[in-house]
Amino acid sequence: MRALALVLCLSLCSCATIFGKSKDSVTITSKPEGATVVVNGVEMGKTPVTFEIDRNAWNAPTVVITKDKVTKTFTLNRGLEALSILNCTSIFSWATDVTSGNIVRYTPSNYDVDMTANSMDDKASYLRSYYLLNRVALANDIARGHGEALSALMELCPRLRGRSPAVVPTTMEEIEKDCAL
Repeated sequence: MRALALVLCLSLCSCATIFGKSKDSVTITSKPEGATVVVNGVEMGKTPVTFEIDRNAWNAPTVVITKDKVTKTFTLNRGLEALSILNCTSIFSWATDVTSGNIVRYTPSNYDVDMTANSMDDKASYLRSYYLLNRVALANDIARGHGEALSALMELCPRLRGRSPAVVPTTMEEIEKDCAL
């Protein structure tokens, strides 16, 4: 009877929720130091800064770092919490860990951000890089008439908003011309 009770308890446990942490410690440093760090709209302090953040399986926290006139934005990376592997005994265990957010952990826990201005801060350079890295996805989205890559291009170049995908520029030269870069 005890063996049956033990099996039943193990099959209903949510390993990462019960045995794991519900928060992770994240450290952000910058060069130069003294940049303001904001996570999901809440100021965490000036670099170097270490803070605790609740785990969340649904939304990755957005980090905005500003120093002088330079702003860097990124999301914290998440990885699978190793304890959640023990959930193989029950779908309810997985559901509990996902709902609690403890199925993920933030990794890495240290971020070093270069706050010096560089060519990627230049809108034209950023747009060129975006086009080069996403030209196949853009071509597919233009052919379909919609898509994530096309929507992102329209956000980068407001003059393209509202245009039919059939008249969206397809070469870098056309994009630079239409976006007045």
